[in-house]
Amino acid sequence: MNIAELKNNLIQLAIEADSPAMLEKVIAYFRHLQGESDWWDTLSEADQAFIERSSRQIDQGEVISGAEMRAGGKEWWRKSAN
Repeated sequence: MNIAELKNNLIQLAIEADSPAMLEKVIAYFRHLQGESDWWDTLSEADQAFIERSSRQIDQGEVISGAEMRAGGKEWWRKSAN
């Protein structure tokens, strides 16, 4: 496939896409490949918001250890098995 065919295929995929989030990721990925952005820009707004919220929770001490999580998971499995 030559470059013109590749571009036409890419344009057709963009035209057919119904997801703004997907198109934002594609644009961010292209910018990343061209060296115009860092990895943060390749994330969706939802992913960025999740990371920012998680960071705030860590800063506020709203965390549990891995051991606590595993213990809680075992308890949850016991309850759901009954």
